[in-house]
Amino acid sequence: MKRCSGYLCFLLALLLLPALTAPVRARAADVFDYMPLSDGSGAVLTKYNGKDAVVVIPGTLGGLPVLQIGNKAFQKCDFIQSVQFPEGLKAIGDYAFHGCKALQDPVLPDSLEVLGKWAFAGCFILKGIRLPANVSMIGDAPVTACTSLEQIEVDPLNPFFASVDGALYSKDLRTLLAYPPGRTETHVSLPQAVENIATRAFAGCRNLEEVSFPAGLKTIGPTAFYTCENLREAPLPEGLVSVGAGAFYWCSGLREMTLPATLVEVEPMAFIDLAGLTAFEVAPGNPVFSAPGGALYNKRDRQFVAWPPASPITQYTIEGGTLSIAPSAFMNCTTLTDVTLPDGLLDIGADAFRNCKGIKTIAVPASVTAIGDGAFTVWEGEIALQVRDPSSALLYAQQNSLPYEIIP
Repeated sequence: MKRCSGYLCFLLALLLLPALTAPVRARAADVFDYMPLSDGSGAVLTKYNGKDAVVVIPGTLGGLPVLQIGNKAFQKCDFIQSVQFPEGLKAIGDYAFHGCKALQDPVLPDSLEVLGKWAFAGCFILKGIRLPANVSMIGDAPVTACTSLEQIEVDPLNPFFASVDGALYSKDLRTLLAYPPGRTETHVSLPQAVENIATRAFAGCRNLEEVSFPAGLKTIGPTAFYTCENLREAPLPEGLVSVGAGAFYWCSGLREMTLPATLVEVEPMAFIDLAGLTAFEVAPGNPVFSAPGGALYNKRDRQFVAWPPASPITQYTIEGGTLSIAPSAFMNCTTLTDVTLPDGLLDIGADAFRNCKGIKTIAVPASVTAIGDGAFTVWEGEIALQVRDPSSALLYAQQNSLPYEIIP
């Protein structure tokens, strides 16, 4: 995937609805903030100050052609329904139209070359978008959280990107960049050429129930399936190497999760808040991960990674030799009533036991030297700590006004 950097911007052509009247044109200086490019070749539109539902961006500002729309220039202008850009616009910046909830199906100009990250994120009623032939750089998650989006099209002459079944891919189909959240299909089979799933590629796809991954898949990017709450089956293939941070966060419908033998990197919170998961499994021969008692461990780093929230086990002892508990590792594990921490434990991550409302007390070993924010917070209060005096856990409890008991 080609990524953009610096000022990225983007041109939207106007799609006027019959109910809309012709726009009232205000003077550009009253409506748009801009600045010249350093080489004097054109202008960057940096901010929209108007309140019109129909926006027409002029071809020039201050006598310079408008070549870019700057980062966040129209962010959260939730009253905008359509935008018309001048031909010649080259780039759209990061978050340029983020949160424009009323924006409808923009038509991008042939001159567009760069589309920034989250450029149209959160445009809730946008149903379709088409990338012209000259687009060569796209930032992460340009249409994430567009809950009505059903179709991403790409000009067939574009040498960098392609559309397959309404989803956005790199031209060689090795990377899936974005799957439209508004599609109604419950089962998706990815092309066999796919090796990478990009950041937030499926985020918010709430109709999705099953995904069939190709045998050659190597990476699943950060938050790739975030809030795919109806996803029930996503068997990870042998050959998968890396799963990004938060990749399956809040996939509450998942019942099974087996890590293949080839998977050697799982970033923080990749498998957190899987409310329906009863146990993790790890394929034999995996050199990094294991799943004793259904819990996920990183053997290489001696870290407790994640607990399956739907496990029938109510009392659990973390394995001896464990040095750290990952952030959010037990979060929302409401059926657990007792967890025993091992001597020699050094670090308890942020939110590690957040909302574990079945646990009333935890004995924290004197060996613990670091505890993250919110590690023992429950919605109704906090978990009482059993601590030694002196210890880092005692200091943490005092500084955070947590209930505690000093034990021998």
